[in-house]
Amino acid sequence: MINPNKKSFYKSITWPFVHVFLVGGLLYIVTKLLKGEAEWEYIGIGAVSYLALEISFYYAHEKFWENIEKIWEKIKGKQAN
Repeated sequence: MINPNKKSFYKSITWPFVHVFLVGGLLYIVTKLLKGEAEWEYIGIGAVSYLALEISFYYAHEKFWENIEKIWEKIKGKQAN
């Protein structure tokens, strides 16, 4: 079985790639509409920045819920006694 920390890390790496393409596409459309031409530098920077933020927040979210599950198990264990 894979280590839960590694699993969360791998999920946080693979999950947001779809969103990078979505954000890149949205940034392309917005820059095309506002400026008449796509600014590929801004699109790339925006998509990569979004990816870094999403990985960080997703990992933190996973760890938060892992802790919630541990706390919930402790509460349920005390109620059974």
